[in-house]
Amino acid sequence: MSDILDKARRALVSYITAGNIGAANIYDAKRSGDKSAPMVGCGTGEDEEAIEDPPGTGNYWVDLEIVVKSIGAVDADGVDPKTAGDSLTINVLALLEIDNDSLMAALSGQIPAFTVMGFDADKSIKFSTAGDVWVTTWRRRAYCGGF
Repeated sequence: MSDILDKARRALVSYITAGNIGAANIYDAKRSGDKSAPMVGCGTGEDEEAIEDPPGTGNYWVDLEIVVKSIGAVDADGVDPKTAGDSLTINVLALLEIDNDSLMAALSGQIPAFTVMGFDADKSIKFSTAGDVWVTTWRRRAYCGGF
């Protein structure tokens, strides 16, 4: 199970990196180290869970999660960073908010032995703050296979 989660995270990192979103700080959410804003974290949900369906097939439902963090405090030079934060979020969401077939093909082509075969109908985009950081979280459940 952890293999499919690792592949999903790596496929997300590869896809977002290839999208030239205007930020170099694109991380696997499980990677250790400081992930200061601005950054994009690519993960597989809070629970880090893959549900095999049907059992014994090697196909799993995996929660894909992208977290975009932007600096929300006014810089010392008085420049409001909102424009840069909005641009990063817009660029990331432009890669993710495409038709299902295009997103399946894009993610499936990122790393060997990983295929996205479909998505659950539900998805979410959530905006929050964490201190002086703006946080946008995109979540989507994907049906994946590690072949």
